[in-house]
Amino acid sequence: MADYTRDIGGGTTLMIRDHGNLVEFWVRTGSQSWNNEQPWSFGANGGNSGTLYFRLLRGGGWQKMGQTNVGYDQTVRFTIFNSGLGFPTYDFYQHIQRTTTPGSPHIWDTTAISSSFIRVQFTGGYDGGSPILEWQIAYSSNGSSPEGYWGSGGFSEIGPFNSGERKYFWARGRNALGWGAWSNRTEASTWRIPDAPYPVTVSEQTQTSTRTHFNDAYNGGTDILERQLGYGLDPDSPTHFAGDFDADQVITDLEPGRKYYFWARVRNSVGWSPWSGRRDYNLVAGARVLFLGTWKRAVPYVRVNGVWRVAEPWVKVAGVWKETSV
Repeated sequence: MADYTRDIGGGTTLMIRDHGNLVEFWVRTGSQSWNNEQPWSFGANGGNSGTLYFRLLRGGGWQKMGQTNVGYDQTVRFTIFNSGLGFPTYDFYQHIQRTTTPGSPHIWDTTAISSSFIRVQFTGGYDGGSPILEWQIAYSSNGSSPEGYWGSGGFSEIGPFNSGERKYFWARGRNALGWGAWSNRTEASTWRIPDAPYPVTVSEQTQTSTRTHFNDAYNGGTDILERQLGYGLDPDSPTHFAGDFDADQVITDLEPGRKYYFWARVRNSVGWSPWSGRRDYNLVAGARVLFLGTWKRAVPYVRVNGVWRVAEPWVKVAGVWKETSV
């Protein structure tokens, strides 16, 4: 609400009160002034009211003489006529502003589309009663205030940014009165390489094979394209590799009974993740031998047609033959 007042002499003040759509006309006179038929008029919306009559009461307080709706920018007129009460005929003109700067838009999508660019989409709000002249997207690394600006039509692919960089976004519009309020803040991060997977687990070990499995961690913002298992007898780095989109696979042709080390990594469109943490597992040896007073794991062999072959020992437990797991 806005009040516009004008002192017109004779202890009399006129007021035009704007409620945002409804405009009212008020008068305040001396405490002893009164008139059963005080003539007055107003002009608004391109028309004139003609002469109206108001019962003006004693007391010196504010009295509302009338009202009208004002829906667009214009100058309204409030006129009071000399009736011998000490004030002159007076025309009070006041410009009423209805056009405002635009309302804030709404950002409804903020999505990374690569390791460099982020897509931002928004819908404009109220234009303030004046056509939108331009839209703008602001972005920032700190989330508190804009650092850069991007002209937009409601759909923009903004960048380039660094891989894995988090950005915050706002949108606003401008009409003839100026820039409107900023929209809601949104955020997104560009794609980056995936995080290292969780360490490898194994199951179903035999003397020369094992089943391996690992789980992905964060994919970096885009789909995993490839998974890789690294393994070998060297505890420092893998020497053999198995590539497969499936993170669960059986590795064969291993050296019997040996300790193997396992790592895993994954790849998205940006690149390979780091290797996971190392895990080590013993394959089934098949036997134990007492050596210098200490039992040690051993791999048994049998000679078949002059060729030594790895043997698979079985033991009978409660009448049932079972494969050894040592």
